[in-house]
Amino acid sequence: MSNKSPIPVPWYVRWRHWRHRSLPVITFVVSVLLVSWIWQREVMTGSIVGEVVAIRVDVGAPCSGVVAELPRSSGGQLSSLDAVSSGDTLVLVHPSPVPGVTPGVIEGQDVLPVQITSPIAGSVLKIHRRKGQPVQAYEPIVTISGEEAKFILAYVPEHLFDAGSIQEGSSVDIQIQGSSGYAPSRVERVGVSLERIPSHLLRYQDASQWGVPIRIELPKGYPLRPGSVVGIVLKPAG
Repeated sequence: MSNKSPIPVPWYVRWRHWRHRSLPVITFVVSVLLVSWIWQREVMTGSIVGEVVAIRVDVGAPCSGVVAELPRSSGGQLSSLDAVSSGDTLVLVHPSPVPGVTPGVIEGQDVLPVQITSPIAGSVLKIHRRKGQPVQAYEPIVTISGEEAKFILAYVPEHLFDAGSIQEGSSVDIQIQGSSGYAPSRVERVGVSLERIPSHLLRYQDASQWGVPIRIELPKGYPLRPGSVVGIVLKPAG
């Protein structure tokens, strides 16, 4: 018998054999598992986008007239992002109850302007009318945004919504930007009709979609700013 040992196979030959024989199989298996996970997470369970919402109030006058002032306690005129407290004067409106009559003057007598106050504490989000501009009764003059987030608003697309599958009390997971994992929460309210989903809440904004609005409780222990967009994983009841 020969005492000669077999010639060792070079490492680059072993790598070539492994790359051509084993690597395609491993890649295929990993791809199947990954696609299955994505399908389960995004389609079967249901993944949507929601917006953190604060209370917003449109403030208007109870009568038609002309905006007299947008006063500030520190002087000057009210402007966007100004902080306001509940009860602060936002707008003074000269009423014009009779068409053709100069606002603020009735039968030759001056009429005191109507004082409009803020119903909530927050900040000025938008000013719709400025000093000297006409305004109709109950037409928005100033929009106030509350200081604190109140809930998350989301829309469940038609293809994910089945009657009874998403209901009040249904569990959801909230993916918060900048944090790892998901925060548990629940659905507080479910809308009764389909509405057009706002474009900034669509994962793919190339086509319009319709969905059922849902209101979701803010997850505890996570300070969220109004206007923030969060990911939501639905877990239908039953």
